[in-house]
Parts: sequence; structure tokens; C-alpha cells
Amino acid sequence: MFIVGVHENELPKNAVDIKDLEICKFLVSLTRTRKQCHLLTAFRFSGAAKRPSIFIRWVPDAIKRVVKINKDYWGNPAGSD
Repeated sequence: MFIVGVHENELPKNAVDIKDLEICKFLVSLTRTRKQCHLLTAFRFSGAAKRPSIFIRWVPDAIKRVVKINKDYWGNPAGSD
């Protein structure tokens, strides 16, 4: 399961005034997971800075693994210098 766009001001629209429907959508997404659930955020999208959603903090650290995907993650492809 992939939940894409888990950013502030998107899911939820307003972290100070979270709607019941937004919580329900997030929880339903998590409970539909059979093996793994991936919450995807971006630090920048279309030139605009993005911050992770408050919902990510609701996931216990014991079952959460944060992976930052950047050029260092992919490393140096074989044969290129």
C-alpha cells in the first residue's frame, strides 16, 4: 500500500482544524494494508517546499522506518564516474 502526498496542508488541509473525514481516510488507508504501508512525502514538489503531515507523527516509531531517497541513496551506478 502506498499513501502518496502525506504533506502539511494536504492531508490534513489544516493541522489546527483536522476534520473527522480526513482522519477516517488516513485510518482506512492504513487498515487496508496487507503487508507493508509506505507513506510518501517530498521535501520539494514543483519548486515549492513541502513538510510532512502531522499524521506521520501518529505512526509509532517502533513500526516506522524513515528512508530519505536522494542521489546518495542510489549511489554511483556501475560504470559511471
